[in-house]
Amino acid sequence: MDSRHPGGLLRAVAIAIIAVLGARTARAQVPSGSTLSPDKQSYLVNKDLGNERWTINVNLFSSNPSDIINVTGSIFRADGGPASFVTCLVRSDSTGTLTNPDSVFRLSCSGSDACTTTAESCARGSWTTISDDVTVPASFFLPPGGAGPLRIASKRGHAKREALALAGWNGPRVAPVEHGLVERLLAYAGRAYDGFRSWVVKQRNLDFAQPRSAFAGTGSSRGATLSLDQFNFLVTKDVGTERWSISYSLQPAVSEQGLVVDRFLSVTGNVYQPDGSPPSFVYCTQREDSTGTLSDPSSIFRFSCSGASACETTAQQCANTGWTLISDDIPLQASFFLPVGGLPATPTSDPEIVIIGRTSDPPSIVVPLDGALASSAATTAGTCNVGASCVVASIGSCTDVAGKVAELPAGGCGCQVTEPDPSCIGCGGGASGQCGGDCSYTVGGVTARGTCLPFDYESEECACYAIESGGTQTIQGCGGVLEVACPGDQCCTNDPRGSCDPLGGLVECPGVCVVGNASCPSGG
Repeated sequence: MDSRHPGGLLRAVAIAIIAVLGARTARAQVPSGSTLSPDKQSYLVNKDLGNERWTINVNLFSSNPSDIINVTGSIFRADGGPASFVTCLVRSDSTGTLTNPDSVFRLSCSGSDACTTTAESCARGSWTTISDDVTVPASFFLPPGGAGPLRIASKRGHAKREALALAGWNGPRVAPVEHGLVERLLAYAGRAYDGFRSWVVKQRNLDFAQPRSAFAGTGSSRGATLSLDQFNFLVTKDVGTERWSISYSLQPAVSEQGLVVDRFLSVTGNVYQPDGSPPSFVYCTQREDSTGTLSDPSSIFRFSCSGASACETTAQQCANTGWTLISDDIPLQASFFLPVGGLPATPTSDPEIVIIGRTSDPPSIVVPLDGALASSAATTAGTCNVGASCVVASIGSCTDVAGKVAELPAGGCGCQVTEPDPSCIGCGGGASGQCGGDCSYTVGGVTARGTCLPFDYESEECACYAIESGGTQTIQGCGGVLEVACPGDQCCTNDPRGSCDPLGGLVECPGVCVVGNASCPSGG
């Protein structure tokens, strides 16, 4: 198969799924359903609300159903037109739990159209608040038998929920929604759902009164975007006569170095048939020999994929036995998961600049002692007088910046400026850019490039954190669904690279560690 032709790859995947799941889909009798992925970290939902079809994922960062990252998905129009994307975060005062179908989740939800620029820019700026308090019964996400028996491990941050459970109270009692789904869910969603309908009408100028038609359109409807917390690449694209609703999902994790990093979780979603019959669920993992990367749209992922119908028993049982292998080797081009502008590429500094360390302040910079960029009277030819005084000609808006002589990793001598003063490289000042976006500033005659990030808990301003040529930005993350604390006396502040609204602390947004002070909790 020629990997240079993505259309051929998509057709091959579509044929494989039709061959394995087509007969099962045709026999299905229920109009909606849900199931649990084989790794037990994604609850997959397909249910109709009025004239829309909702394709929803509840994404977890472990097999513990309490460890929810977010709720993401797509809402399909009745006329088969472009989908609207939705992403929700669980509020801290939510008492919903996937182990109790009668409990109720409280969510903060936002919506977006397909991205027309880059994934990162859309994650920052294209999401519109639907409602900061959407109530949804847990049964909406579950198959008829519920989650099923499982052991729930204790997790820091869920003490309140565990205490309520031990006291015998699992949240408000509500009627199950397997029958009369639309009426019951609308009753509980109330004003929040009405607000969402109004938002969709405003975005799409839809006529919700028109009859429901096939959800897998035959037009050129295609689209993708990145969720506001940047954990999910949400995709709705037509493959032949089918409509695919897919999520390339990441999960937050703490590295051995104590940094919060994103790791691949899975590709999950649904394939809709043009006759409007119930969709098939799809779950894929990356093969070890896969060389695909989202930073290169032309690269090729290799997946092992399985399929399933809607679960008719418990989620745990269907995760164990309800999935059938589609193919152990499905190639798919990275561009399938990306909007038209890609990620974009990570900005990196000119090769003359060496970046040292990742702290709560802008990282240290080392530039060669060549007379043009930096100089030192104490350094003789061929010898680095490490620790001697040196001067960098300019860093951002500051000139003749004092530093110390250091050896360059590739050999030779350099002048190291430890944690450049943020006033020299402030975004919108000595550096270009704005909080959360790309930035750059001059260092002598070369250029440092990176991302605008906060540097002080009491300030809303950002400085330009440079990234080494060929490297990636790995700063100290905190907060978020993992509720990671900052080390020492550093403080956790909201990460401006996403558009997560913390709602006064009701939502755990991803953060970055910055210089602390008396006004923030120690290490928090």
